[in-house]
Amino acid sequence: MRIKRLVRVVTLVFLILSLSGICFASTYSLFGPVDTKSKYDLRIYDDTDWVIMPWYSELKKVFEQMFPNIQVKPIGVPCSEMERKLLTDVAAGNPPDLPRSMYRLGALAERGMFMDLTEVVKHWPRSLDFNPASLALGKHNGRQYGIPEGQFILQQVFYNKKHFKKAGLPFYEPSARVDWNEYMQILKKLKAAFAGEEGYYPTCIATTWDKNGFSYILYQNGGRWWSDDYETPMWTSPEAIEAFKWYVNIYRQGYSPRPNPGVSGFKQKERLFWQEKVSMIIEAMHEPRAFPANAPNLVGEDKWGTFTLVAPGKEPFEFSWDWTHVITKNAPHPAAAWAWIELCCTDWGAKKIMRDSKYFPTIRGLTEELLKEGIYSRQIAEWYRSVEPYVRMRDDALVNYKYPETEEIIQAMCEKMMYGIKDIETLAEEAKKEALELIRSKKG
Repeated sequence: MRIKRLVRVVTLVFLILSLSGICFASTYSLFGPVDTKSKYDLRIYDDTDWVIMPWYSELKKVFEQMFPNIQVKPIGVPCSEMERKLLTDVAAGNPPDLPRSMYRLGALAERGMFMDLTEVVKHWPRSLDFNPASLALGKHNGRQYGIPEGQFILQQVFYNKKHFKKAGLPFYEPSARVDWNEYMQILKKLKAAFAGEEGYYPTCIATTWDKNGFSYILYQNGGRWWSDDYETPMWTSPEAIEAFKWYVNIYRQGYSPRPNPGVSGFKQKERLFWQEKVSMIIEAMHEPRAFPANAPNLVGEDKWGTFTLVAPGKEPFEFSWDWTHVITKNAPHPAAAWAWIELCCTDWGAKKIMRDSKYFPTIRGLTEELLKEGIYSRQIAEWYRSVEPYVRMRDDALVNYKYPETEEIIQAMCEKMMYGIKDIETLAEEAKKEALELIRSKKG
């Protein structure tokens, strides 16, 4: 009797595991199974700053644990150079498995650069993870070429409650809105309260990419970088100039250390954050995944509070910045590339990364579930709840998709503004003139 029962149990377990394997394998059936025997590299073209972030290493580690025979090879490529490098390498017969950060997805799809994923997505249960508007950003002429990572960006401020108490400041609820004027008063009070502490600043405005900080403030104030057709710079508008002046003034008045450019700036802000040498940091909604989920400073239930930063007299402004993953038409390992997309872009992948690495991946409406499962602390859950009502899909990007070379002009302008090379109006006009000349030269 015991032997029969044991046989039944073993058979049942085997059947469950077999069905699980079938379900897992069926995800990639349109590509064929992932090769899990031979050793090979999965080559990914991604933005230069992203591939050296701490969370990218964790993402790579999780994938390689799933497929020990595959080594992920992320290759950093500046956004403005991504298209040129892809075209060059494909022509040379050396295509990557998948590039990300493709600005002109439609134009490149028409040239046959990417695999058509329409049928894959049609039979893909995890397509239900996506907001339809988000998934649509990977389409061109009704065909699905890209799968979005879906990073919703929102300006949120973390503040140190202990520091606020010392400065006699109130604790704000996560749903509270603080406008620029009130924010400046908070900075002023914090600076006075910690006047004798060496190395202290009320905040740090360094970002992973200098233009980002300017972008959040610009959009909050109703400004834009470009016209709808991406032909005309809009950064000389009154809304833009007002936003730039306010943002730069944070540094000029000594409320922030001199922000280092690029990745160095990100490390600078992260270090000051953990050392509690700053009282507040302005974060975009996707950035916390760069911080360990089990770090005591961030997840301590009573240590940090949050609120939303808004321009005076305006509603909170958010925009979606969907980095789209595509698979190159002649990718050496399309099934493995699809497995990478599943890990990076789906709710299933988000939870797996959190469990296996304790790092925050992209968030897509998982707050309640992750709180119940003990992955989120109550404070982190409250933070995400506070921003969810404001998030809306926008196909409005930070960058100029038609003329990505203009990004370097804008970046240089932002750095010159921050460091006071000339007055802000003059720098904006000079950058506009340079951008228009570049656009004219591109048109021939």
